[in-house]
Amino acid sequence: MKLMASKVSIGLTTTLTSILFNTIPAGAFQINTIATDTTGVKDIINELQQFVQQERMELANPDLKALDPTSLILGADSNPHIFFVNEGATKRNQLVFTASKGSNVIQSGVIFPDISCKSGCPISESNDGALNIGDYVELGKFTAGTVFKFQLLSKNFKDGLTDVYSADIADNSDGLAHLIAYSYKGGVLLGFEDLFGAKGATSGRNEGSDRDFNDQVFYISPMPLGTKDDSNPEQVPEPATVLGTLMGIGFIRSAVKKRKCQQQQKLEGANLS
Repeated sequence: MKLMASKVSIGLTTTLTSILFNTIPAGAFQINTIATDTTGVKDIINELQQFVQQERMELANPDLKALDPTSLILGADSNPHIFFVNEGATKRNQLVFTASKGSNVIQSGVIFPDISCKSGCPISESNDGALNIGDYVELGKFTAGTVFKFQLLSKNFKDGLTDVYSADIADNSDGLAHLIAYSYKGGVLLGFEDLFGAKGATSGRNEGSDRDFNDQVFYISPMPLGTKDDSNPEQVPEPATVLGTLMGIGFIRSAVKKRKCQQQQKLEGANLS
């Protein structure tokens, strides 16, 4: 996508997102080439290019199913790998993630510190970047019920401040959707829009977005999907706990019954006297 040149000056303010962009440690994960892949994605990496379009991704393939990007939950234990599929942006963004279970954050960090194409990206405007198509990061082993949240950190070309884009619209800098997700062949396809604001808007911090969601495209596999019930399983008490509880209830009932009998006997004795 071509960014519109602009000399608009906006007052500089310190924001949490600008601090975040400049302080996240680079190289948190090792970036591997597609040739070393053992998940089978190297056999479909070229096939995945069909979903990287000049306009917003379409559901043209019956095997491609739209997902709720706010509910990327593991349905089984897995070791997800995230692959760089393609990009169509001039910005050099960062991809970060958080893995959590309930209220506990299991892991978080930078996946790709510089999302820019080195070679082979037909929709990219330059080939001087850091990533080749198919480069990937192994996130590690996670158990069923783990919830994944992916965020794109993108410097606004108007003022240099950092915008954070994720599946949660309320958390996005402009309050708009910036991430779409699809399931495909046992994995999840992610597409980000990295420009601030509504389509075509250029005033203020708006960057003339085309809302095509192909600025950065990734594929996660293996990614067996679960539901929100998997992330918040009902706590089933241990048999010993259940037995102890029942015995306790029985003891209380017995004690109450015995006390009532004693009170009744005292009452009858008082009446006789």
